[in-house]
Amino acid sequence: MATNTFLSGKHKLLCLMNFFMRYTDEEHAVSSQELIDYLNSLGLTAERKSVYNDIEALRLAGMDIICKGRRGGYYLANRDFQLAELKLLVDAVQVSRFITPKKSEELIKKLSMQTSVYNEDDFRRNVVLANRAKTANEHIYYNIDHIHTAIANRTEITFKYMEWTLDKELAEKSRLYRVSPWLLVWDDENYYLVAYDNASGEKRHYRVDKMKDVCVTRAKCKHEEKYRSLDPSEYGKATFNMFSGDQMKLKISFDNSLIGVVLDRFGTDITVMPLDRENFCAYLDIDVSPKFFGWLAGFGNKVKILEPAAAANEYKWFILDILKNYQ
Repeated sequence: MATNTFLSGKHKLLCLMNFFMRYTDEEHAVSSQELIDYLNSLGLTAERKSVYNDIEALRLAGMDIICKGRRGGYYLANRDFQLAELKLLVDAVQVSRFITPKKSEELIKKLSMQTSVYNEDDFRRNVVLANRAKTANEHIYYNIDHIHTAIANRTEITFKYMEWTLDKELAEKSRLYRVSPWLLVWDDENYYLVAYDNASGEKRHYRVDKMKDVCVTRAKCKHEEKYRSLDPSEYGKATFNMFSGDQMKLKISFDNSLIGVVLDRFGTDITVMPLDRENFCAYLDIDVSPKFFGWLAGFGNKVKILEPAAAANEYKWFILDILKNYQ
């Protein structure tokens, strides 16, 4: 019988902890009588003195339970996540295209459990407003876990890769890919794997949500010296939309009005210098690719590649090639 009493006491504490987390906040305090009635509804006996002792035990365990005066009631003040932090995480889940609609809903529901029930409408409203193109690959979470394991163990992975068809369906490419995984990069709301592709002998990028049947092998990764030379914090700055290219040191002239755009894209640690009264020049390490040229073209005549001449000529031919469609 003593054992049952002991378990009953532990159960009561857990029930009270859950009640404070889900049904109280600064705007919704509860009285000791309401706590007694709640415990009685669960078949647990409680009296005012024992509830006070239980609240004190929860406080000693780290819960920030506040009493709003003698008759103001009790509520949980601080939580692991504040409401603003949870909303930030919800927004991140919503805009992540690699998270499927089903998994997004599950994650948001779990996040909503970290606050009181009185705030759940905010999360539901956010879900309704979310109207974004999402992946349909429900296995992406296992893929990511396998890739992280392979990166940590420095072993190769194999997988099948899918591409969109004109019928709006994802179809498997014929060959089985075998790569040495280097980095996982989150770019433009998508997850990419940066890897050395054994078949082509080149560095390649793969959308993780388009990977299927990822398997970790026992074979050790190739070209480890290139892996060690990669700086994860700098990689996304130099690569545009995960399109690889020849990395070059560029000197580019920008109109002064674009200083914010340049610093937002490349960070404040780049070198920028005044060129004249209307322009400044920036020194950038860039993977020169059509995506990079497309980014430059969006600024029209407010940008000009100064050095090296090879990159400037390549950009010129990029623009001329586009003009052929309008002649």
